[in-house]
Amino acid sequence: MKAERVVCDTNVVISAAIMPTGKARKAINHVIDNGRLVISADLFNEYDTRLARTKFDRYVSAADREQFLQLFLAASDHVSISRNLRVCRDPVDDKVIETAIAGRADCLLTRRCRPVGAAIGGGCSCG
Repeated sequence: MKAERVVCDTNVVISAAIMPTGKARKAINHVIDNGRLVISADLFNEYDTRLARTKFDRYVSAADREQFLQLFLAASDHVSISRNLRVCRDPVDDKVIETAIAGRADCLLTRRCRPVGAAIGGGCSCG
């Protein structure tokens, strides 16, 4: 299955923003070149809030992080979520799953692998 619509977990977006030559950035660039990113306002707000933290200044400037977020946003399809879904052990992660459902995503790009597939009608495979 080709993943044409992809939701990114916050940890992937942070890694991509602070390590421009890393695997996370390469994965996101691949999605931008071959498919579409999917995002909700709630999820983007989480990316923005986390990346604004000064602890990332030692890796890359705030201006570069903001530029990355703007490029990410421009390459994304925007969906609305209700914030009523409750399926994850960590309720903060519910918005990621709900964004994937609302955006009819083919894939959830994350650095962690947990059995989230049942929440969106599929399975979870780790490689």
